[in-house]
Amino acid sequence: MTTTAGRLWNEAAAAQRYARFRPDSFHGLVVERLRPWVAGRLPLRVAVDLGSGTGQSTRPLLALSQRVIGIEPSAAMRSLAEGGSGITYQEGSGEATGLPDASVDLVSIGLAFHWMDATRAVPEIARILVSGGILAISNNGFVGVMTGQPAFGSWWKDYLSRHPTPKRNQAVLTRELAVQSGLQEIQAETRFEYQESFTADRLAGYLATQTNALEYLKTHDADASTWIAGITASLQPLFPKPEMEFQFQGRLAVWRRSG
Repeated sequence: MTTTAGRLWNEAAAAQRYARFRPDSFHGLVVERLRPWVAGRLPLRVAVDLGSGTGQSTRPLLALSQRVIGIEPSAAMRSLAEGGSGITYQEGSGEATGLPDASVDLVSIGLAFHWMDATRAVPEIARILVSGGILAISNNGFVGVMTGQPAFGSWWKDYLSRHPTPKRNQAVLTRELAVQSGLQEIQAETRFEYQESFTADRLAGYLATQTNALEYLKTHDADASTWIAGITASLQPLFPKPEMEFQFQGRLAVWRRSG
């Protein structure tokens, strides 16, 4: 994470909000979509979760692999990651994993590739993958749609105008870079829809984990709890019942290590 927004994840309070408010169902959906690509080799020996954060994207990988290593540069995020049998966490990054050559069967990057320097991370990933090993890059997006409540669209548009997205690296794994690194695309990026349910306060908390809110809180020297309470109050009239369903879109692309 090299941008100003990326460095925000080093703050303990931001990491704590992430662990508390980020829904984690997306990562389980990704694992099930990955299963066909590794079905003939299950259980895998070693899987790596790059940019493992608080472990939400790490734990589901145990469904595919006997051992899972979460690699995360932020000490604040790592300190909140739940371990357990078969899971370890260590300091590192996509550009410098610290792992041996050809030692990993699967590298999964969930919600993190856009923070990496692709020209350095992709060759590093190819280096640690075994021949035939899999790289999966996934991401998701909040669509800004509340099921059954069209008025939320206006609220969301106004919210985004006050909380613009900060600059990101916007890393892209191009076909040229993949070929140079010894990776073959076996599934072009596919998109899928899914839903998450939130109460007004949980949705406000989730929004507080996004980088546009983190940047806003930092630049305005705002108190996060007060900000969340204000967002909750503005959302509450839009909730005809305590919990509502919201639309998300997931994305997944898969590569295989040649050789």
